[in-house]
Amino acid sequence: LEEQLVTLPEIYDFNSFIVAIRAWEGPAGTKATVESMRSRYLWTITAMIGKKDKLATELGEFPVLRIDNRTVKLARKGGPMPGNEARNFTVFISDDEGRVPLLISAKTDYGDVKMTIIDYQPGTGQPLRP
Repeated sequence: LEEQLVTLPEIYDFNSFIVAIRAWEGPAGTKATVESMRSRYLWTITAMIGKKDKLATELGEFPVLRIDNRTVKLARKGGPMPGNEARNFTVFISDDEGRVPLLISAKTDYGDVKMTIIDYQPGTGQPLRP
C-alpha cells in the first residue's frame, strides 16, 4: 500500500477536473489550485483563467475562454517529485451556454499532445450557463 499525502480538501481525477473548469467563471487572471490523481500519482494543478478569444475548429468558429494550467507531480510524502519538471497544458472552452472543451494541448510523458473537437452532440439537460 502506497500512502499519498493530500493537502487540499478535494481531489479530482483529470476528467472531473475538466468538468469543474467548464463551469468556472471569473475575470482573466483568476487562479485556483487543485490536486488531481492521474494514474498512481497525485498532481498539483494551478489553473488560471486567460483572455477571451475566438477559436476556429472543424465545427466552426467559437468564442472561447482560455485556461492555462501548470501541473507538478507530487512525491508520496508531499512536495514536488524529484527529477520531474512542471508541465503546462491549456484548455480552450467555448464561451457560451454549452461550455464545451474545444481544444486541449499538453506536454505529457509521451510527448506533446493536442486534442481538438471534431464532433459534438449536446445533451438534453440544462446548459451550464443560461
